[in-house]
Amino acid sequence: MAEKSVDLMAMFEGKMGFSAEDVPMNEEQVENFLLLCQQAHLTAEGKMGDEGEEIKVKVMKVSDGNIHGVMDKLIGPMGGY
Repeated sequence: MAEKSVDLMAMFEGKMGFSAEDVPMNEEQVENFLLLCQQAHLTAEGKMGDEGEEIKVKVMKVSDGNIHGVMDKLIGPMGGY
């Protein structure tokens, strides 16, 4: 599986209507901003925990592209799926 890159700057511009360079923000700040926007959206849709409830998320980069192997290590094999 080939690694795909996401153009965070283009996502920011699409959401906000102006370039992140106009703010200015570096790529890490743009990424954090977009994650916060997604969290706010999911919270508004009722798909995130209640107000004040701590939600832990672990973000992992899979460098070899073997996501199934990583998931098997984290949660165990899914019985042939």
